[in-house]
Amino acid sequence: MTEIKERNNTLDFLRGFAAIWIVLIHTCFHSGDAYVPTLVKQLVLIIDVPLFMFLSGYTLHYSEGFEKNTKRLVKMYLYYLVFLLIFFVIAVIRNSQVVNLPNIIKAMFFQIPTGTTVKSFEYSIWFIPMYFVVTLIGSSFLKNDNLKIIHLITIFVIYGLSLYYFKVPTLPMIFMYLFIYC
Repeated sequence: MTEIKERNNTLDFLRGFAAIWIVLIHTCFHSGDAYVPTLVKQLVLIIDVPLFMFLSGYTLHYSEGFEKNTKRLVKMYLYYLVFLLIFFVIAVIRNSQVVNLPNIIKAMFFQIPTGTTVKSFEYSIWFIPMYFVVTLIGSSFLKNDNLKIIHLITIFVIYGLSLYYFKVPTLPMIFMYLFIYC
């Protein structure tokens, strides 16, 4: 019989706050870019991703650990691939020049073709590979079992990144978010 854990209202509140903050940062940097002061943009950056990474690491204690996180990441990647399919179908319908095999392969490894009309997506894509790396390494640190899975996924990610060079979060950024996560 599985024990049902009680909801953590503080955690739920912080998740809601983080979600609202993510909307705020995208508003400041994309639709509000012309009129939001630089100081406000810098202050907004202090909270969004660090809070999100902290909550992700903290909630690992409420989940079933590394296996559940890995399944969640695979599911997230599959959703991303569905999004890419829709993205490229719309691009074909609009007779966009971004639809070709190299761009499709690059997009599968989080490099979106420049010049698309979805600027927010282009600017925000850095988060997904950083989140994958930090979550895989961080959850293995916190729940040190089944390292074979993390090695396979890490090799897959490194292979994909090596196919096409693109800007990924730097190691200091990954270590900072990994520290916050753990």
